[in-house]
Amino acid sequence: MTIRTDGDERETYADFAPKDTWTQVLPRLWIGATDDDDTLGHELEEPRITLANFDTVISLHAWSNPADWHVREIRQAFHDGDLSEIDVQDLWFLANTVYGDWMSGRRVLVRCLAGLNRSGLVIALVLIMAGFSAIEAIEHIRSVRSKNVLCNRDFSQWLMELDVSEWQPHPS
Repeated sequence: MTIRTDGDERETYADFAPKDTWTQVLPRLWIGATDDDDTLGHELEEPRITLANFDTVISLHAWSNPADWHVREIRQAFHDGDLSEIDVQDLWFLANTVYGDWMSGRRVLVRCLAGLNRSGLVIALVLIMAGFSAIEAIEHIRSVRSKNVLCNRDFSQWLMELDVSEWQPHPS
């Protein structure tokens, strides 16, 4: 697959996407993707995500195979597109859940299809909750995962304009 912009060929998806399925952002906090063969319709002998890997998984891609038994999983798929199509309350719920589980010592993965935009958006919110500025959060995730994290300009712009003083965390 080739990524195209205004009819011009750019990188192939293999060049564009991170090489690792999961990347640690901070201790016990991970951002990740869904492998092509780890989607609904592909039978696996064993689940990819087990308690050996993670305690909590947030799945933002509708076709990801589920995590194994005893892994807390929240599935809240949304498109990597216009932010106006996303319920912001759902984003805050996900960020609160991730933050609360992470702060309580659980190993948390937030995954989408490529591990760039949707998972980047939620992880950035968690880092902002932890005291990072929006630009610090974005730059940190890009430094550990890929320069292409939050390449969806709607997502990154929304984070940059976010007024966190209007938001109050709620325990998850």
